[in-house]
Amino acid sequence: MRKFVIIMTLPLLLLLAGCKPQVPSQYIQPDDLEDLLYDWHMARAAASINDDNEKSTDYEERLYFLAVLKKYGVTEAEFDSSMVYYYSHADRMAAIYHNIEARMDMAAQKIGAGTGMRMETYGTTGDTANVWNGARSKVLTTRPLGNRLDFHLKADTTYHANDMFQLCFVSTFLYQEGTKDAIALIAVKYEGEDGDTIISRYQRVMSSGETKVILNEKNNKKIKDVYGYIYLSKGNSDSKTLKLMVIDQLQLVRFHQEAPPKEPENPVANENKADSLKVDSVKNDSAKVLPLPDKVDHQPLELKADRPRITPTDGNNTHRIMREHKIQPIKK
Repeated sequence: MRKFVIIMTLPLLLLLAGCKPQVPSQYIQPDDLEDLLYDWHMARAAASINDDNEKSTDYEERLYFLAVLKKYGVTEAEFDSSMVYYYSHADRMAAIYHNIEARMDMAAQKIGAGTGMRMETYGTTGDTANVWNGARSKVLTTRPLGNRLDFHLKADTTYHANDMFQLCFVSTFLYQEGTKDAIALIAVKYEGEDGDTIISRYQRVMSSGETKVILNEKNNKKIKDVYGYIYLSKGNSDSKTLKLMVIDQLQLVRFHQEAPPKEPENPVANENKADSLKVDSVKNDSAKVLPLPDKVDHQPLELKADRPRITPTDGNNTHRIMREHKIQPIKK
């Protein structure tokens, strides 16, 4: 009996192992969605080349989008409901976009153009290392709980003072309409004697392509935490329209840097400083209050002044003045 159970169980386990989670039939299947999105991206690229006017480009993208839906026999309602499903299964959407990027690269090579965005990759150790520890791909929507990617790393002994950090990724916007607007931010918390200090840098992302946010702070302080986020704004258009931001090739690169050199001492400045100290010393001495003597002589001061010399002349008035002022006549 036991052998019979084992024989019956093995085929069932093999069958279950070979089965992959299937997308419900009411939604667009992954292969069909990949073809649809690929054609839509090609149409969007054509619309951006034909007209530099942003409003005109948005209008043409809308027409191309409706034409693509018609080609695949899909209504807007079916497309929107399918995208809502893939919102909650971001890994499947990321796999679809990996395939789309590969197809675009092949198409570019056929016409002699360069391949798509492929950022330089870094190892996880050394003076220059990729310290990102999360998923390398993420799909953001404008809906709450799905419109933000947060990250937080605790610094260890591999982090040094004066390290530079670079958050970089490749983004693809999938919008039916509306202004594309996202923010990428990186922040570093430093330990200090007077308390922790936080320095941050951010970059607005308003078009598909490569984004880099660099924080280069040389303050000789110990690093405690590195954190940040990528946030997709819903804008002011209809929230029911499709707004999707696919983030791929996520990296957080740490670069070791030497401490900034100290400024050499300037002998002229030191001499001027010494002179200023001497002047300050003289001023301080001149400002000292002298002590009063124990005894003060209150005798009136005798003022001596040169007496005017008046030559007497005949007349009673002159003699009277000389007598009053006790002026002696000049002897010849």
